[in-house]
Amino acid sequence: YVSPESPKRMLDGCTAWVQQRTVILQKQIAQKILDDGQRELGRQQDKLNDLKRDKTRAEKGLVSTAQKSDKAAQDKAAAEKQLEQLNADTSLPADSAAAVKTEKDRLKQRNQLQDRIKRLGHTIDSAKNKTDNLNWTIKQNDQGQVTQQQVVDKQQAVVTDLQQKLQAIH
Repeated sequence: YVSPESPKRMLDGCTAWVQQRTVILQKQIAQKILDDGQRELGRQQDKLNDLKRDKTRAEKGLVSTAQKSDKAAQDKAAAEKQLEQLNADTSLPADSAAAVKTEKDRLKQRNQLQDRIKRLGHTIDSAKNKTDNLNWTIKQNDQGQVTQQQVVDKQQAVVTDLQQKLQAIH
């Protein structure tokens, strides 16, 4: 037991020991808070990186969708041209059995081309909708990135402040 009436050397030694232990504990607490702040900064940076990756995917999807839409438009134009040629060709063989078979084949081809044109039209419409959705997603992502960058910057400032406080303890 040390009291104010204890010898000065003992009192000074105990006081130094308490101060030393206090500094060690303050550093441990400050380090723990700093570690938590750095962990939170890492999480926020991961969220920002996820947003950037999602935007990149959406942009690639936009390019891919545009290519599919262009291809479908070309295929639709080619199918419409084939249908026009099929409708323009009215020649029939002289043989009636061959004429019936030829007419059945033309009808089958006409139906197939009409179905294909219809499907390609749906593909083009679907691509347009997907393009609109991806553009909206990219717009939302840009806004999210701005917000998330602000969060990261704020957390970085907190971490920097915590580092300075830790270094100031002695």
